[in-house]
Amino acid sequence: APPITGERALRREIGLVAATAIVVNATIGTGIFRTPAQVLRDAGTMGAALAVWVIGAVIALAGALSIAELAAAMPRAGGLYEFLRRLYGPRVAFVYGWTKVLLLAPSSVGSFAILASDALISLTGVSPALARPVALGVVVLLGALTLAGIRASAVQQTVVEHAVEVRDVHLAQHHVDARVAQAERLDHQPQQART
Repeated sequence: APPITGERALRREIGLVAATAIVVNATIGTGIFRTPAQVLRDAGTMGAALAVWVIGAVIALAGALSIAELAAAMPRAGGLYEFLRRLYGPRVAFVYGWTKVLLLAPSSVGSFAILASDALISLTGVSPALARPVALGVVVLLGALTLAGIRASAVQQTVVEHAVEVRDVHLAQHHVDARVAQAERLDHQPQQART
């Protein structure tokens, strides 16, 4: 029998959990971990900030559903590149492909590396002065895992997503502990010292 080539030769190697982690990361990105305070400050009130996040979620959902419809209608390898090529021609797809390679992918990798570095430093207590070398190490390590294969890359995606969640819980607990300690100090001060 002749060897299977082309799209039929592509293997399905990741499961539901890893695929979900990849889609969540691609949809949400790292901004959610860095921008909530700025959004709240710019929105002015908690209600307005929540409205901004809800509107953003609706827009992201509309985009995700649109991509899902395109993927169901055109079940081909290549993702957005293939959709753009078939809908608008090779020039638009070519520009998208190079924009992805030169701008979009490097910026998202850099943002992710900085976020992962912050999480690792927070969890391990390493000096913040090592943030850049740790971020570079993250890029090298994840690049090596990606080269090792899709399964290894999917596992690291899931692990890193959970590490970021653990970091956020750790930072929130630290913030709560600091507030409790501050309140306890105020409770132990004499009434005259507080006024």
